[in-house]
Amino acid sequence: MKRGFSILIVIVIMMQITVFADASDSVIKEKMTVTYTGGEKDITVVWVDMNDPLVRLDAVLADGAVGETATLEELVSSANDIDGQGVAGINGSFFSAYTDMQPLGTLIIDGKVEQISNLGSVLSVSGNNEFNVDPLYVSILGGTNNQWEWPYSWYAWNVNHYYSDPSAVMIFDRYYSGPKPEHTFTSIVVDKSVVKSIVTGSFEIPEEGFLILTNDKDMIAKFQVGEQVDYKTDYFINDYNTTGHSGVNLDYGNVRTAIGAGPTLVKDGKIVLDGRMEGFTESKILDDPAQRSLIGVRADGYVGFASIPGVTMAQLAEIAINLGMVEAMNLDGGGSSGTFYDGNYITTPGRELSNALVVRYLYEKPIGIELNGNSLFFDTEPYVNTQYQRTLVPLRGIAEAIGAVVGWDAKTSSIVVTRGGTDLKLQTNSPFVYVNGDKKEMEIPVVIRDQRSYVPARFFVEYFGGAVDWRQADSTVVIVIDHTADLLDEAEALQKSEDYIGAVAKYLAVLKVDSQNIKAIKELAYIYNVKLNEKALSIPYYETALAYDSNDSASLVALAWVYYTIGRIDDAIDAFSNASELLVDKSSAYYGLGVCYSSYTMKDSVSAKYYFNLAIDNGLSGSSLDYAQNYTNTH
Repeated sequence: MKRGFSILIVIVIMMQITVFADASDSVIKEKMTVTYTGGEKDITVVWVDMNDPLVRLDAVLADGAVGETATLEELVSSANDIDGQGVAGINGSFFSAYTDMQPLGTLIIDGKVEQISNLGSVLSVSGNNEFNVDPLYVSILGGTNNQWEWPYSWYAWNVNHYYSDPSAVMIFDRYYSGPKPEHTFTSIVVDKSVVKSIVTGSFEIPEEGFLILTNDKDMIAKFQVGEQVDYKTDYFINDYNTTGHSGVNLDYGNVRTAIGAGPTLVKDGKIVLDGRMEGFTESKILDDPAQRSLIGVRADGYVGFASIPGVTMAQLAEIAINLGMVEAMNLDGGGSSGTFYDGNYITTPGRELSNALVVRYLYEKPIGIELNGNSLFFDTEPYVNTQYQRTLVPLRGIAEAIGAVVGWDAKTSSIVVTRGGTDLKLQTNSPFVYVNGDKKEMEIPVVIRDQRSYVPARFFVEYFGGAVDWRQADSTVVIVIDHTADLLDEAEALQKSEDYIGAVAKYLAVLKVDSQNIKAIKELAYIYNVKLNEKALSIPYYETALAYDSNDSASLVALAWVYYTIGRIDDAIDAFSNASELLVDKSSAYYGLGVCYSSYTMKDSVSAKYYFNLAIDNGLSGSSLDYAQNYTNTH
């Protein structure tokens, strides 16, 4: 594609500007004529001032579910609620319009991934209304019992997308309304973060949880009824190769919403169009003229979108440049292409849509929630309760963000929140909370708003520690609280820098929040044993790791050598014997047994030679081989 356009002309005629009254001058309609190589078009662009804190640009699903469809007008209207109203919109990602209506682009709604497609591009909007177009790759990492390291970790292909491929691993949550065919996958039902059932062929999706479908026997073995299970998403720069992503992280911790389509048209004020590189193969996207939907942002923070007929992708990129856009992307087109503004269609789509990008205007300045430096987003807004004059936040959303598990006690009709060693039990409209069984009075009772339970912003800090503050500049509640993931990152950084005392302190802080965190347990064992030479201090951590996983042969062998070093020979023999049953390469366990029996405590040369010879026969090497051979030759 040519990059030097001598004939590019900036917008030549502004014909009319219309302002939507409720949104003041922050959402406007502008008619204009633009030129491009090969012609010109009269177009209507909707411009949205993202500098206005009352403006929201949100991804919206038809009927609030993956797999449903609705008109663009209905999608815009669905953004109307107690906090604001939908005022404009444009069609969103590609979707299977002729089959199962499943979206074919990445979707992030209220900060949570609801669909993944690691082809094309993704437009994202942050909590402070920053608009970006990225080559995004999303991966899913699952964990069991708050452990995210192998052998406790698991993975999935996608969220809310059904695959008939027998090797697929799928996650479905309450947003899914797509096809639910009969199947032979194992169904792992996770309700309120706890495994409820493990059966074959079910498609039960809990309202407050998710469903995993898989045939992977090793993965299925990781799950047990009653155990805690969760997953998280990681974000990377997509290099569009067949082996995955580039390994370079993208910071999506502050992204409220995102819609994937593509290809990217403009980046940093320059045309960067390369549809084939992004994985597109159809000529209607790569080369042919068609009805297109364009979205992009100017340097002044105005996001513009328009539906434009009869242009190629290269011409669409020129138009984006002519409109002054510094970043721009193509959305779904053809019969899906449409724009809506102030109760009327500018361009009417030829079909119902799976999803859309909707401009929502809030009635009041929104309250932000920041946890440990990252913005939090919910499907219902934090707000100032006038009755109590307090800032209230969604209970479940905050609880899950700090790593707590929220459940329901049917016997007492109580909400149960558990984090670390602290259990909270509370009821709506009651001012009392039971903290590990002790009755205490709260600042205000749990409040129900928009069918959600709300508590004061400082509620969790009061019972789980930390600090809360108010940042007046952007109306944000700032919460700082020990969180497992953050503490682990800090501990690993200290360990890498060889500050082992500091790393120990951080790993101990992890265990204070999450007493069963296997990563912290194993690293404490290793640091005390190897780096600080405090052998005795490593023992309880090795023993705890083995209590969680008796097949952890690496921890078992390490513990056996610690026992030997401090003179607990009988315990060392038991540990090496158990290890010899687990290890494929048994030479190290047999060698350990030989060393134990040859010690001054045992002085059992017959047993020592027996195990040294077994070790040699099983491939013992290096200095251990020299020692074993020397012992057998001299005894």
